[in-house]
Amino acid sequence: MDTAEGRSKRALTGTVAFVCLIVYALIRLYHARRTFNNLREQGLPTTEWNWIFGGLLTLKKYMDMFPVDADTKYALTEMAWKSDRGGVYVDLWPFTLPILLISSPFLAAQVNVQNTNARRFPGANEGIERITGGPTMLTLPDIHWKQWRTVFNPGFSPSNILGQTSKIVRCVEIFAAKLRDRADKSLLFQLEEYTLRLTLDVIGAVALGKDFDYQNKDSAIPRSLRKMIEATTLGAKFNPLYLLNPMPALRLAYNDRIIRREIGAELEQCFLERKAGIKAEYQRGKSIITLAMDTYMTENKLQEEILDPVFKYQASVHLRLFMFAGHDTTSSTIIYTFHMLSQNPGCLSRIRAELDTVLGPDLSSAGAHLSNQPALANQMHYTTACIKETLRMCPPVGTIRAGNPDAILIDEDGTRYPTDGMIISVSHLAIHRNPRYYPDADTFNPERWLVPTDHPLHPPKEAFRPFEHGARNCIGQTLAMLELKIVLALTVREFDVVPAYEKWEKLYPSGGKIKTAFGDRAYGVADTSGGSHAVHKYPCHVKVRA
Repeated sequence: MDTAEGRSKRALTGTVAFVCLIVYALIRLYHARRTFNNLREQGLPTTEWNWIFGGLLTLKKYMDMFPVDADTKYALTEMAWKSDRGGVYVDLWPFTLPILLISSPFLAAQVNVQNTNARRFPGANEGIERITGGPTMLTLPDIHWKQWRTVFNPGFSPSNILGQTSKIVRCVEIFAAKLRDRADKSLLFQLEEYTLRLTLDVIGAVALGKDFDYQNKDSAIPRSLRKMIEATTLGAKFNPLYLLNPMPALRLAYNDRIIRREIGAELEQCFLERKAGIKAEYQRGKSIITLAMDTYMTENKLQEEILDPVFKYQASVHLRLFMFAGHDTTSSTIIYTFHMLSQNPGCLSRIRAELDTVLGPDLSSAGAHLSNQPALANQMHYTTACIKETLRMCPPVGTIRAGNPDAILIDEDGTRYPTDGMIISVSHLAIHRNPRYYPDADTFNPERWLVPTDHPLHPPKEAFRPFEHGARNCIGQTLAMLELKIVLALTVREFDVVPAYEKWEKLYPSGGKIKTAFGDRAYGVADTSGGSHAVHKYPCHVKVRA
């Protein structure tokens, strides 16, 4: 029976549990704030702070300077600049660990040589590994990272990537046909869906030697990957609302099974082709995975009748990594390069003139010229400068590491920054847009990449970091740059890409008084991939030039 005494005991138990929870939270709060206050007492640079809210109110103040959906990187950049120091500590507990926000190339360079690479930020690791299906070069400690970097290096070598030019051209020609169709219909559309499908087709062709044809139809591997990205929140371990919702985990598990099965079948087929000596040019050719298989089996002296299970697992998770990292950031950079050129007609005219010189004035033969003479891509100097300037002004990601007791960063003035128990966040935006390192930092000026290294306009060493520096830099940067050059080579002379945010706003009012970040309507918004994307997926019109 539900007696009064029983109800009283349950109420007392609930009250005690609630009080214990409050006491625990207060103890955690005090510990977190005391740790941060110790930094302040040592005279280290911190943002505005108090014992109750830490730096949360300060972050809100800076976030209120930008649109409500803007990527937090803008607010953090302003906070970094406000301190006028190479590093500043930010206390955002309970939402995340304390952050050491880096806005100095000098300190950023140390992050890649200190004992921090082996300890990436655990929250980000877990999110990435949910997408990849396990640890990869992005998250492995040094001893294992080196082994698999060596295996995959041949496929990403400049010579092999240049040899993939014809595959990339095929994908970009489909993309150009899609733009042509949109131009004929004179319709407003969101460019991002087209660039995402393009970049997934490219990475499928180059990494796996498979034609997804995702720009024309559904395809299981890229579809499942995108579903997994949508269901993943990087840093979810700090988000209780995410942890309480079972649906993302169910969607992840379902799509993980699909992509694991599909990639596994492709790897088995690749192994059978290798064993039979098949050299089909487009189906496999010198794909990244083919060369990785050759390297792995040679180094381990394997002559097996079945595919080595260790290699199969590592190849699978790394292919997922290459697709995840290789399509998202490149897609955003394609969009922002189109955008920057649309806002700078002088630069657009010059890039068109260079492409006329390198590829000839006949637009219809440009793809064939590049396929037959891939080295022509190396002659696109101004095109490359425009891409680098876009990456400077609109870096798609930053760098996050987990600090440790041995990693103490030292600024030019001798300030020592301890990192134990903290997130080290290198803000590429804060470095790339800082006038201290880039004269006229808010001006799109590709010339800064064409002047001699001793010229005042040329960026200082370590100040350009879209692919990061050091041994663990981005393995796919050569592929990304080649893909971007080919996209521009086969599109910018035929099309004008015109942003249409005003028209989009009339059709889909978003509210809010502030519509720009750093003066740009196409500001970045963060999504579950961890990258920054143009707001509203870049609504635009495409026009065929007369």
